[in-house]
Amino acid sequence: MGKVEALLFILGLVDLQDAAQVQRSHGLLRISVTRRRANRPSVQEEPIILLEQFNNQHHVALHNFRDFQYYGPIGIGTPPQEMLVVFDTGSSDLWVTGTSCNPCSGKTRYDLYLSSTHSITCEGCGPPIQKLNDYGSGEVDGYVIQDRLTVSNITTSSSVTMGLASRMGTRQISFRDEGILGLGFAALAEYSKPIPIDTLLLEAGIPRMFSFYITSGSSSGSLLTFGGYDPELLDNRSSVHYTEVTTTPFVSGPAYGYWMVRLSQFSMAGVNMTGENVITIVDSGTSLICLPGIFFTKIVEELLQLDGSSGCYFTNRGELRCSRGKDVSMFPDIQIRFPSSDIPGNDTVLILTPSEYFVATEDGGFLLGMQSSASQFIILGDVVMRRFYTLFDRENLRIGFAGATTALSLNTDKHSKGKHFYIDVRNLFIVVGTVAAGVWLLATVACIYSRFRNQPPRGYHLQEMKEMNGLAPQQVDT
Repeated sequence: MGKVEALLFILGLVDLQDAAQVQRSHGLLRISVTRRRANRPSVQEEPIILLEQFNNQHHVALHNFRDFQYYGPIGIGTPPQEMLVVFDTGSSDLWVTGTSCNPCSGKTRYDLYLSSTHSITCEGCGPPIQKLNDYGSGEVDGYVIQDRLTVSNITTSSSVTMGLASRMGTRQISFRDEGILGLGFAALAEYSKPIPIDTLLLEAGIPRMFSFYITSGSSSGSLLTFGGYDPELLDNRSSVHYTEVTTTPFVSGPAYGYWMVRLSQFSMAGVNMTGENVITIVDSGTSLICLPGIFFTKIVEELLQLDGSSGCYFTNRGELRCSRGKDVSMFPDIQIRFPSSDIPGNDTVLILTPSEYFVATEDGGFLLGMQSSASQFIILGDVVMRRFYTLFDRENLRIGFAGATTALSLNTDKHSKGKHFYIDVRNLFIVVGTVAAGVWLLATVACIYSRFRNQPPRGYHLQEMKEMNGLAPQQVDT
């Protein structure tokens, strides 16, 4: 597979390969997230589905590193050795740091010789050291092994294939995790085949779906729930809006790889990225929002113009920062639209206010939660997932966003700034026109029937109307 396009940020974790060239319901497994501060297609609306009561024995504490990385414990081997990993929807392999990994991120190292179920004699397993994965923050080298996987008290009855890291890139050493458990689709896996998360959920009889509820700042209560979502976390939200997952364009042919969806529009500060060919990846392992370079540049230019040199500046690291005391609420909202198959034009709309897409920094300032990317894809990371309770549904190949609104509804969500009323005028005309045409047609039929009811039957020819639909090319408008 191709190399990853990086999110080059000192605390960010990016693990996406360049996707343009990449050659039940019986119980829920809930993972609690605690906080640790270092000094956070088509769409349809569905009613809340109340799932069965949670099994309390499946709770696991997770940690947060400065709102830029979320990670938690899993167990590897027999008996299980606890490792802190990132639960990453942007990859599908499992790897952990081994005893020979130095220097490496985190503190704990997995010792395969302390596990009675490990194997290095499986096909493709064992030394020599090779490249396991290539992330935006650097490579991870090591070799492949097999052992059992434990999440909470659920342990696979058979071993899964995973990587044992022996070295990693310099920038990765600053992270807090000790590995990654990929939650993507099978086609993304380099060596963990079948993918470990499928083995775990299928053996446990848990539906292949999971939801991220992650908080920000000093707030606690973040959750990763396997098997569905917790309706108690919907707050005042009455529904989850879903968008279908589309295939990833691998060189070998399209297949489900990333949690990839199509967008109608991404807009901010008068800058719009439109067209159904705009591809978006929803990735829990990415900290910020990654945008194509030209689009990111235009947004930064607009924000600096709105700021008027009163506290915000662009750094040589490609970041937009604002000084302590800056009122970022002056900036416009971000609006992200997914196409709807139910009512044309009634897109699902995600709205992010400035306080949600700016990330507080240790010096009291703010960092724009966006980053330029060489890829033509949009990557929605933790900045978006903190705002919307996000459900990844592998069973039905869709992603759900709780707290989203629709293009024809009034957004009264308490997390939004003021009230928003978004209407696609073009499609409003279509709806009104369709109703008017229907009324005219009924009136015409009534008139004809009244006039000719006493005459012999006669035939009428209706000319067929053909609706033309096309894909608009991807474009950036200002």
